[in-house]
Amino acid sequence: SKYVRYVDVQYEIVDHLACDIESLMSEDSKLTFDQALTKTYSKYPISGFSNLKTAKEKEMHHYWMRVFRKFLFEYFKLPKIFLTVLIGWTFFQLFKTFGNPAVMIVFISLTIVYLYQAFKQIKLMKREVIEKYLVLHSYNSIHAAFGGMGSYIVIQLIFNSQEINFPSLIVLSVLASINLILIPVLYKSFPEYLKKELETKYQHLNIEIA
Repeated sequence: SKYVRYVDVQYEIVDHLACDIESLMSEDSKLTFDQALTKTYSKYPISGFSNLKTAKEKEMHHYWMRVFRKFLFEYFKLPKIFLTVLIGWTFFQLFKTFGNPAVMIVFISLTIVYLYQAFKQIKLMKREVIEKYLVLHSYNSIHAAFGGMGSYIVIQLIFNSQEINFPSLIVLSVLASINLILIPVLYKSFPEYLKKELETKYQHLNIEIA
Protein backbone atom coordinates (compact mmCIF):
# COMPACT_ATOMS: atom_id res chain seq x y z
CA SER A 1 0.00 0.00 0.00
CA LYS A 2 1.02 3.61 -0.52
CA TYR A 3 3.74 4.41 2.04
CA VAL A 4 2.45 1.96 4.65
CA ARG A 5 4.99 -0.56 5.91
CA TYR A 6 2.88 -2.17 8.63
CA VAL A 7 1.28 -5.41 7.45
CA ASP A 8 -1.65 -5.18 9.88
CA VAL A 9 -2.46 -1.66 8.68
CA GLN A 10 -2.21 -2.80 5.07
CA TYR A 11 -4.85 -5.43 5.80
CA GLU A 12 -7.13 -2.78 7.26
CA ILE A 13 -6.63 -0.56 4.23
CA VAL A 14 -7.48 -3.41 1.86
CA ASP A 15 -10.63 -4.10 3.86
CA HIS A 16 -11.52 -0.41 3.80
CA LEU A 17 -10.97 -0.21 0.04
CA ALA A 18 -13.06 -3.33 -0.51
CA CYS A 19 -15.96 -1.78 1.40
CA ASP A 20 -15.70 1.44 -0.62
CA ILE A 21 -15.60 -0.49 -3.90
CA GLU A 22 -18.60 -2.57 -2.90
CA SER A 23 -20.50 0.57 -1.96
CA LEU A 24 -19.71 2.30 -5.27
CA MET A 25 -20.68 -0.74 -7.33
CA SER A 26 -23.94 -1.13 -5.45
CA GLU A 27 -24.78 2.52 -6.13
CA ASP A 28 -23.89 2.26 -9.83
CA SER A 29 -24.44 -1.16 -11.36
CA LYS A 30 -22.70 -0.09 -14.58
CA LEU A 31 -19.45 0.53 -12.76
CA THR A 32 -16.82 -2.16 -13.27
CA PHE A 33 -14.52 -3.36 -10.52
CA ASP A 34 -11.50 -1.63 -12.07
CA GLN A 35 -13.41 1.63 -12.40
CA ALA A 36 -14.58 1.42 -8.80
CA LEU A 37 -11.05 0.63 -7.66
CA THR A 38 -9.61 3.59 -9.57
CA LYS A 39 -12.30 5.89 -8.22
CA THR A 40 -11.71 4.71 -4.65
CA TYR A 41 -7.94 4.87 -4.96
CA SER A 42 -8.08 8.41 -6.36
CA LYS A 43 -9.61 9.66 -3.11
CA TYR A 44 -6.20 9.43 -1.50
CA PRO A 45 -3.49 12.06 -2.11
CA ILE A 46 -0.06 11.54 -3.62
CA SER A 47 1.25 10.81 -0.15
CA GLY A 48 -0.95 7.74 -0.18
CA PHE A 49 -2.29 6.46 3.09
CA SER A 50 0.18 8.33 5.30
CA ASN A 51 -2.61 10.23 7.07
CA LEU A 52 -4.43 6.99 7.75
CA LYS A 53 -1.19 5.41 8.97
CA THR A 54 -0.58 8.33 11.33
CA ALA A 55 -4.11 8.09 12.67
CA LYS A 56 -3.72 4.35 13.23
CA GLU A 57 -0.40 4.90 15.03
CA LYS A 58 -2.03 7.36 17.43
CA GLU A 59 -5.00 5.08 17.92
CA MET A 60 -2.80 2.07 18.65
CA HIS A 61 -0.58 4.07 21.01
CA HIS A 62 -3.61 5.19 23.01
CA TYR A 63 -4.94 1.65 23.00
CA TRP A 64 -1.81 0.15 24.56
CA MET A 65 -1.59 3.01 27.04
CA ARG A 66 -5.12 2.21 28.19
CA VAL A 67 -4.21 -1.46 28.55
CA PHE A 68 -1.06 -0.61 30.50
CA ARG A 69 -2.90 1.78 32.82
CA LYS A 70 -5.61 -0.82 33.38
CA PHE A 71 -3.09 -3.37 34.66
CA LEU A 72 -1.15 -0.82 36.70
CA PHE A 73 -4.20 0.74 38.35
CA GLU A 74 -5.41 -2.69 39.43
CA TYR A 75 -2.77 -2.43 42.16
CA PHE A 76 -4.45 0.71 43.49
CA LYS A 77 -7.93 -0.80 43.62
CA LEU A 78 -9.49 -3.52 45.73
CA PRO A 79 -8.31 -6.16 46.37
CA LYS A 80 -4.74 -5.57 45.14
CA ILE A 81 -4.40 -2.25 46.94
CA PHE A 82 -3.85 -4.22 50.16
CA LEU A 83 -0.82 -5.84 48.53
CA THR A 84 0.43 -2.42 47.38
CA VAL A 85 0.11 -0.97 50.89
CA LEU A 86 1.85 -4.01 52.36
CA ILE A 87 4.73 -3.68 49.88
CA GLY A 88 5.08 0.03 50.63
CA TRP A 89 4.99 -0.54 54.38
CA THR A 90 7.59 -3.30 54.09
CA PHE A 91 9.96 -1.08 52.14
CA PHE A 92 9.38 1.77 54.60
CA GLN A 93 10.28 -0.40 57.58
CA LEU A 94 13.22 -1.93 55.76
CA PHE A 95 14.72 1.43 54.79
CA LYS A 96 13.97 2.91 58.22
CA THR A 97 15.66 0.03 60.04
CA PHE A 98 18.71 -0.57 57.85
CA GLY A 99 19.16 2.79 56.12
CA ASN A 100 21.22 3.35 52.99
CA PRO A 101 22.54 -0.22 52.70
CA ALA A 102 18.97 -1.50 52.41
CA VAL A 103 18.15 1.20 49.85
CA MET A 104 21.16 0.24 47.76
CA ILE A 105 20.41 -3.49 47.91
CA VAL A 106 16.73 -3.05 47.02
CA PHE A 107 17.29 -0.71 44.10
CA ILE A 108 20.29 -2.59 42.73
CA SER A 109 18.20 -5.78 42.87
CA LEU A 110 15.35 -4.06 41.04
CA THR A 111 17.78 -2.76 38.42
CA ILE A 112 19.13 -6.27 37.84
CA VAL A 113 15.59 -7.59 37.41
CA TYR A 114 14.74 -4.82 34.93
CA LEU A 115 17.90 -5.42 32.91
CA TYR A 116 17.33 -9.17 32.87
CA GLN A 117 13.73 -8.78 31.76
CA ALA A 118 14.71 -6.21 29.13
CA PHE A 119 17.26 -8.67 27.73
CA LYS A 120 14.59 -11.38 27.60
CA GLN A 121 12.26 -8.97 25.83
CA ILE A 122 14.88 -8.19 23.19
CA LYS A 123 15.44 -11.90 22.57
CA LEU A 124 11.71 -12.59 22.45
CA MET A 125 10.74 -9.87 19.98
CA LYS A 126 13.07 -9.40 17.04
CA ARG A 127 13.43 -5.86 15.72
CA GLU A 128 12.47 -6.82 12.17
CA VAL A 129 9.21 -8.37 13.43
CA ILE A 130 8.40 -5.37 15.62
CA GLU A 131 8.88 -2.97 12.70
CA LYS A 132 6.67 -5.10 10.46
CA TYR A 133 3.48 -4.81 12.53
CA LEU A 134 2.01 -1.69 14.08
CA VAL A 135 0.44 -3.67 16.91
CA LEU A 136 3.90 -4.85 17.99
CA HIS A 137 5.60 -1.53 17.33
CA SER A 138 3.11 0.36 19.51
CA TYR A 139 3.17 -2.29 22.22
CA ASN A 140 6.96 -2.30 22.29
CA SER A 141 7.23 1.50 22.49
CA ILE A 142 4.99 1.58 25.59
CA HIS A 143 6.77 -1.41 27.10
CA ALA A 144 10.23 0.04 26.52
CA ALA A 145 9.25 3.49 27.78
CA PHE A 146 7.97 2.30 31.14
CA GLY A 147 10.62 -0.37 31.54
CA GLY A 148 13.31 2.18 30.84
CA MET A 149 11.68 4.71 33.14
CA GLY A 150 11.68 2.23 35.99
CA SER A 151 15.36 1.47 35.50
CA TYR A 152 16.22 5.16 35.16
CA ILE A 153 14.48 6.09 38.42
CA VAL A 154 16.19 3.25 40.23
CA ILE A 155 19.66 4.17 38.97
CA GLN A 156 19.17 7.86 39.78
CA LEU A 157 18.13 7.02 43.31
CA ILE A 158 21.18 4.83 43.82
CA PHE A 159 23.62 7.56 42.79
CA ASN A 160 21.79 10.38 44.52
CA SER A 161 20.83 8.70 47.78
CA GLN A 162 21.94 10.71 50.80
CA GLU A 163 21.08 10.62 54.47
CA ILE A 164 17.63 9.16 54.91
CA ASN A 165 15.02 11.27 56.70
CA PHE A 166 11.28 10.77 57.04
CA PRO A 167 10.27 12.51 53.77
CA SER A 168 12.91 10.60 51.81
CA LEU A 169 11.74 7.38 53.46
CA ILE A 170 8.26 8.01 52.08
CA VAL A 171 9.56 8.85 48.60
CA LEU A 172 11.92 5.88 48.47
CA SER A 173 9.23 3.49 49.71
CA VAL A 174 6.70 4.73 47.14
CA LEU A 175 9.19 4.56 44.27
CA ALA A 176 10.43 1.13 45.29
CA SER A 177 6.83 -0.08 45.50
CA ILE A 178 5.92 1.30 42.07
CA ASN A 179 9.03 -0.20 40.51
CA LEU A 180 8.27 -3.57 42.07
CA ILE A 181 4.65 -3.43 40.90
CA LEU A 182 5.77 -2.53 37.38
CA ILE A 183 7.63 -5.83 37.07
CA PRO A 184 4.56 -8.13 36.99
CA VAL A 185 2.64 -5.53 34.99
CA LEU A 186 5.30 -5.12 32.30
CA TYR A 187 6.61 -8.66 32.16
CA LYS A 188 3.55 -10.79 32.91
CA SER A 189 0.16 -9.11 32.50
CA PHE A 190 1.11 -6.91 29.55
CA PRO A 191 2.79 -9.68 27.47
CA GLU A 192 -0.02 -12.12 28.23
CA TYR A 193 -2.53 -9.59 26.96
CA LEU A 194 -0.49 -9.11 23.78
CA LYS A 195 -0.40 -12.86 23.25
CA LYS A 196 -4.20 -13.05 23.52
CA GLU A 197 -4.55 -10.17 21.07
CA LEU A 198 -2.33 -11.90 18.53
CA GLU A 199 -4.22 -15.18 18.94
CA THR A 200 -7.63 -13.58 18.46
CA LYS A 201 -7.75 -10.18 16.78
CA TYR A 202 -4.62 -10.75 14.67
CA GLN A 203 -4.88 -14.48 14.16
CA HIS A 204 -5.11 -14.06 10.37
CA LEU A 205 -1.62 -12.52 10.29
CA ASN A 206 0.09 -15.50 11.97
CA ILE A 207 2.44 -13.22 13.89
CA GLU A 208 5.19 -15.12 15.67
CA ILE A 209 7.13 -13.27 18.35
CA ALA A 210 9.19 -16.13 19.76
